[in-house]
Amino acid sequence: MSSEGFQYRALYDYKKEREEDIDLHVGDMLLVSKGALLALGCSNGAEERPSEIGWLPGFNETTQEKGDFPGTYVEFIGRKRMSPPTPKPRPPRPPSAASVRTDSESEGFVLQDLPEQFGPPDTAPPLLSRLMEAVETKGLDSPGVYRSLGGGGLDTRQLADSDLEQLEVSSLCDGVVRFLQDLPGPVLPSSLQADMIHAVQEVRDLEDCAQVLRGVASSPSCPAQYGLTLLSVVRHLARLCLHGARNQLSPRNLAESFSPLLFRQTSGPESSLDPLVQVLEVLITSELNMNQAAPGLTFTCRPADRAPTLMPLRADGGRRLRALLKHIWDPGSESGGSGGDGGGLSFGRRSRTDQQNEVFCVRPGLETFLEFVQTVLEI
Repeated sequence: MSSEGFQYRALYDYKKEREEDIDLHVGDMLLVSKGALLALGCSNGAEERPSEIGWLPGFNETTQEKGDFPGTYVEFIGRKRMSPPTPKPRPPRPPSAASVRTDSESEGFVLQDLPEQFGPPDTAPPLLSRLMEAVETKGLDSPGVYRSLGGGGLDTRQLADSDLEQLEVSSLCDGVVRFLQDLPGPVLPSSLQADMIHAVQEVRDLEDCAQVLRGVASSPSCPAQYGLTLLSVVRHLARLCLHGARNQLSPRNLAESFSPLLFRQTSGPESSLDPLVQVLEVLITSELNMNQAAPGLTFTCRPADRAPTLMPLRADGGRRLRALLKHIWDPGSESGGSGGDGGGLSFGRRSRTDQQNEVFCVRPGLETFLEFVQTVLEI
């Protein structure tokens, strides 16, 4: 079974700044799945203009790394059919009440484990991605989205053969829950769950903690498909929380509902779930904070022969832009005046002689800033 994807070539070197990024070297070949771009809200044809997309989730064929990379650093090559990796033999898992469903057994249907369902550059199983995308398309503003997590309705096999556009929001939500319930084990192995619990107990700052948790999810000690699926579900839940005023969803109530589905910690006292609820709440909240950041572009001073000067804005992009403006705009100069002899940025008022041409008096040394403004206005 193959899926459609797109191939890109790196035009510049890029040194990753976050755990979820990947390094780029000139000439590296990268793959991005069509499903990943659809999840970002890209329309058909947008794949040919990666600089307009921003950060792309993909797979570096040259270095075999998976993660995000800036679209301004690559060029579109063409379409490419992608096949998942050949499944490797795995020892059978012992059955458990949480992972085995009676109705699935009676039909002789068992959902494959995550490493057998997809491979890079996809970031989640195809069926799960389709279900979450359909929920976001139809249910962002619905007060009933994920209100009941019973997992009833169509089974996983029927969902795979269904036209999801024809299903109601409640059926799509049930489909997401049913998929997670039908997996042969938790989305994240118990060994990594212990590391995540330790992180939320030791790291007090939310964003720092989320960074550590994402690093644990990307641990090379287990197949990447586990962490990729977890983070894909987290992004889905955070996008729903963006509309919390209408659908009444919050990181806390979603974490409480989805933690048993994702981590399968069903034995022991109820309080044993609390650390993993906190793990999920931290991840969702951090992703929500990034989604709420204002979109735009940030200007970075790089040599013209090394990389483009425009980078897609992420959560900390506003701070970078403010730092740049502070650097080139002398805070001691008088705003709106035409006097002074500082070397920073100062806009003057128009005089009577230049009102028709709308010429602003500017100080020397503004070429860099004006080039940035001109570039932004041309986009």
